[in-house]
Amino acid sequence: MTDIETLPADSFLGPKRYKISCRCLRCNRQYSYVTSRLSDDDRQCPRKACKAAALEEEVERRARNMAAIIATQTPPGHIGDKVIVKAIDTTAQVVMEDYKFTDLKDGIRHGESVAPKLPPAQQKLADGFFGGQAMKDRLGGNKKRQREMDIIGKRAMAGAYANMAMNPSFAVPGRRGESPLTLVRTERLRDERR
Repeated sequence: MTDIETLPADSFLGPKRYKISCRCLRCNRQYSYVTSRLSDDDRQCPRKACKAAALEEEVERRARNMAAIIATQTPPGHIGDKVIVKAIDTTAQVVMEDYKFTDLKDGIRHGESVAPKLPPAQQKLADGFFGGQAMKDRLGGNKKRQREMDIIGKRAMAGAYANMAMNPSFAVPGRRGESPLTLVRTERLRDERR
């Protein structure tokens, strides 16, 4: 049995507090505690005998689980048995064999790219895109434009333009945010079975 009572916050604009009253299923004792999160599990009974009994039950449960693991000869957390893991591993193997990319990143998080680093020559070209010798040759010795391009290059390398992408539908004529697809006409097909 659990009863929940709402209490005022401890401080100005602090989180709500809740007084939770419980009854122990072992000893039938009532106890309560105060918390600011309702998502947590109920706390154990504060009696030493109940805590010892709960610990003993946990040890027995773990022993049964270990006996089942030994009997079935299967480890509990087998990694790599899912289809998606096999698909990722196969894709990485194909890329490494076909395209000779052997330095793929493997400790990535969701949404990160596994693309390998550029070869040194291409990395040098990419780094010199804004401020390299080729850019200076294109500007024809204009010192002011070279300084502006150096500033833009430094900002780009620092990631200042990372969140400036625009939704492609905004570039299409029409109202802003409107779908770029245009409805031409609708047709109603007749039923040939009649």
